[in-house]
Amino acid sequence: MTARLRTSHSLDPAALPAYFPVMRTEIYEADPFGGGKGQHLATIDSDYRFEAKDELFLTAGGRRLKVRITHVRLEWDGSALKRELMALKL
Repeated sequence: MTARLRTSHSLDPAALPAYFPVMRTEIYEADPFGGGKGQHLATIDSDYRFEAKDELFLTAGGRRLKVRITHVRLEWDGSALKRELMALKL
């Protein structure tokens, strides 16, 4: 599932000021017992600052899934910042 998260900015990402970086965000299901990375749930581009304990709804194919963020991981590869979220299904 790939989606564009609509935030308070309804502008094209290229039109946003530099202090609102739109970042590729991968959301994965967290293993409830080991905390490892599980099934890929969604990919979004967002300027939102996700934090642990945030809750959000993912909707795709007529199904709505509520998840709680348990871990936020940022990765810099030298040219771009990437974010991975681990989320528990509620």
